[in-house]
Amino acid sequence: MGEPQVVTRAHGNQALRDAVAAANSAQPAPVLIGDWLPRHHVLLVGRHGDDMVFYELTYATLKQVSEQDFINGDMSAFKYQNLEAVITPSR
Repeated sequence: MGEPQVVTRAHGNQALRDAVAAANSAQPAPVLIGDWLPRHHVLLVGRHGDDMVFYELTYATLKQVSEQDFINGDMSAFKYQNLEAVITPSR
């Protein structure tokens, strides 16, 4: 992981793999999904099996997205097609 990263249009790049590694270590990572408008913030908080677990801020619920969909930038489980940005934590 190293230094924190802010990455936009983060489809399939190293920052997403770093966010997965952070989730594996119980380090949260903020994620921005959607397009320019509408857009929405969620928090990657961990994993459950092959799924990444996100805290959905609006409804105070947890939602799962497969690791592969996350790496591919597919956030359709939230009704938003695109993963716009991720901020990875430093170690």
